[in-house]
Amino acid sequence: MLRPSKHNRSPISMKVSTRMTSLDHYRAQKDAFFKTDPHGPLTTEQQAVFAGLRYFPENPALRLVVQLEEFATKDRIEMQTSTGETQVYTRYGRLAFMVDGQNLSLTLFADQDNGTFFLPFTDALKGRETYGAGRYLDVEPLDNHQFLIDFNLAYNPYCAYNDDWSCPVAPVENRLSVPIRAGERLFKDSESDSCLVFGDQEHKEAYGPTLKYSMDIRTPRLRRLAVLQRPAHMDDRQRSVRQRMADGGMAHQV
Repeated sequence: MLRPSKHNRSPISMKVSTRMTSLDHYRAQKDAFFKTDPHGPLTTEQQAVFAGLRYFPENPALRLVVQLEEFATKDRIEMQTSTGETQVYTRYGRLAFMVDGQNLSLTLFADQDNGTFFLPFTDALKGRETYGAGRYLDVEPLDNHQFLIDFNLAYNPYCAYNDDWSCPVAPVENRLSVPIRAGERLFKDSESDSCLVFGDQEHKEAYGPTLKYSMDIRTPRLRRLAVLQRPAHMDDRQRSVRQRMADGGMAHQV
């Protein structure tokens, strides 16, 4: 059975505009992890010049509660990875929602090996402002077959930072035709000041086209498993950024 994840939400104060929000705090934690942890995705050379990940401004309008249309038949598919291998996922259901007046939908996948949901996607900014192979979302199951989709938490897979990692590429059915200006942006290598763009031309063609925001950054929140990427030279899967942050003592105790 797939394990639901839980958030303990607390409202963000709007009284002081310069106050660091919980999202800002989490992003700062993640930057520190990337900069200093030897188990992070960056090479030693990248860590030496790393100045922080790039993000879109927080956008509460892209924090959505969406009804799940669960598939009667849950097909298992092979999803291509950035290194040309495949990983098996289950097509679990469809999430339909609206952005900028357009009706959109994404297929929600399940990873039966670790009992988690997986939501990869690309948007209209792919290859220019967002990673061409797609970004990932950790979605939160709610009551009555609803899910919380918070695009402010969209993040790049490890293969966005260098070629040492292998990670699933967002499938064709999860290519959105609109820009999603929320979450993590295309990684810029501080040393060369150039953006790392996904893959070869074939891959680019295939994969390239209301509530107050709050977020819990307690240890359980950081221990949620995202899609499991892995080092390109190893068979064992790699734990998510949040898992490694938690194990490395980076979790913020409130």
